[in-house]
Amino acid sequence: MRKFITAAVAVLAALQVTSAAGLFTNQDLKDVSYRVKLTTDLPPISGRWYFVDSSGAATNSGRNVNEACKAIDSAFTKASAGDGIVLLSAVQIGAALTLSKSEITIVGANEARIENKDVAASRKLATMLTVSGSYNRIVNVDIVNSGDSAAAVGCLVVSGSNNAFENVTAIAANGTTAATGIAVDLTVTGDYNVFEKCTFGLDAIERSLADTTGNIVLDGGADNNVFSECVTRAWTDDARHSAIIVNDAAAITRPNYFDRCRFTAFDPTGAYLVDAPDFMVGGVVPTSGYIILNNCSAVGFDSLAPGDWDKVPTIGPASSVVGGAAIAQ
Repeated sequence: MRKFITAAVAVLAALQVTSAAGLFTNQDLKDVSYRVKLTTDLPPISGRWYFVDSSGAATNSGRNVNEACKAIDSAFTKASAGDGIVLLSAVQIGAALTLSKSEITIVGANEARIENKDVAASRKLATMLTVSGSYNRIVNVDIVNSGDSAAAVGCLVVSGSNNAFENVTAIAANGTTAATGIAVDLTVTGDYNVFEKCTFGLDAIERSLADTTGNIVLDGGADNNVFSECVTRAWTDDARHSAIIVNDAAAITRPNYFDRCRFTAFDPTGAYLVDAPDFMVGGVVPTSGYIILNNCSAVGFDSLAPGDWDKVPTIGPASSVVGGAAIAQ
């Protein structure tokens, strides 16, 4: 999808098609597509597009490619409900971002990425991006917490509701093994959010400390969230890593759904952590909520969940462990 978005943005820049206000509108996009017989993959929005590029100027309006904002937080400030933001390159941040607005669309083109600013003092962010608004959509964006401090332990937090994430990668604390042991790639406390074809975690840096958090944490209010064709990744030598963690008994009160997802815990020795229990779903058994797995698969875990769990209904082939999550060793 990114190559089509990149091509569309290039065409817009070359033709310099703008409205009277100096910004691209949906009609502009439609006109360009018609003239060059190119259908863009920029999603339809009701408002205007803002552009962000690390080579832009801080004083730019963001309203067209040649006036791209330098910082993504500037675009956050300018955008209103119904608007969209096109991220044209990797951008660096020195403070955690919060998207508190609603109905904002963010689309990544090229190698779109949000990462820590390359200054040691600024690379200790506990969280990279918090989405507290509702009905936002984020597509084709990598979010990487490359902090070199043990405090750099978080990445994406979703506390809002009804947000959609498509082809998003979230990686927490990939800069140091001191942080990865307690790193959380995604924390969800909101409800009715959808994650499609997203990737959480990294298997290139070892989680050398006792990991009781996992890739995805479901915490207070995380209900009715849907994960479709998502992947979790970890390289860990500890026996307590989990792909999904429930923090406390009251954290979830309704189902959360995982459809055709893949969960991995990489071990270069091939032992797959069989020295002690290593559960794909861990933490505290919820009082009333459920985690529903449909045709998911897992490698690197001893079992689906601790023996006292009865809150992980599974749907899948009969050959898989407990119905839905095949444990390969």
